[in-house]
Amino acid sequence: MNNVVSLIDATVVYPDGESTITALDHATLDLRAGQVLGVVGESGSGKSTMLSVAGALQVPTSGEVIICGEHAEKASVAERTEIRREHIGFVFQSPNLLGALTAREQLLITEHLRGVRGKALRAQRDRAEELLQRVGLEGMGDRRPEQLSGGQRQRVNIARALMSKPQLLLADEPTSALDAKLSQEIVQLIRELTDEFQFATMMITHNRSQLDIADRIVEMRDGKMQEIPASEVGV
Repeated sequence: MNNVVSLIDATVVYPDGESTITALDHATLDLRAGQVLGVVGESGSGKSTMLSVAGALQVPTSGEVIICGEHAEKASVAERTEIRREHIGFVFQSPNLLGALTAREQLLITEHLRGVRGKALRAQRDRAEELLQRVGLEGMGDRRPEQLSGGQRQRVNIARALMSKPQLLLADEPTSALDAKLSQEIVQLIRELTDEFQFATMMITHNRSQLDIADRIVEMRDGKMQEIPASEVGV
């Protein structure tokens, strides 16, 4: 099986005075290329903790986290940074675009900071243009954030996450600031891009109606995950 990320009994425990809080309780799952995993649950159920562990942002207290064949739970801080840079794209609730930069420059800022020059930079510029076109922003590369709608800014956010050709896309409530129509457009775009580029996607959402784009659905309760059929979450 072509697993992009595997969690094996991943557990996260925080101290809480004289006791502890288990934010993630023996989570186990495999996510393959081309799959969209929808994650639902109440606030504090462990959704964001699981995404953080799967994205090598947090080391579990125990258990294993294997990302593209690399054991993230055993990696140093620098090694986890490299895992994220090489393998993972992040789409957060807010696009967090830099006001002074154009849409095109948002996608290229990492290359500039890394000192990429010459043919390599030209290749990345070409990729930026292709991605802007692919997410529905053809001809808008010179616009700054204030010249874009909320949905368009989130499309820039998605394109930026794909610049490094990730094998895993982690989307944390990517439509929470959008209306119903734009939200559906964004999740459908994520579905299409997952199919087209064959990365794996883990998407946290509070809107259960968006789970119709998911191949699999996990519900989180008190840090425990349970994979459930779509019919049980009202899709």
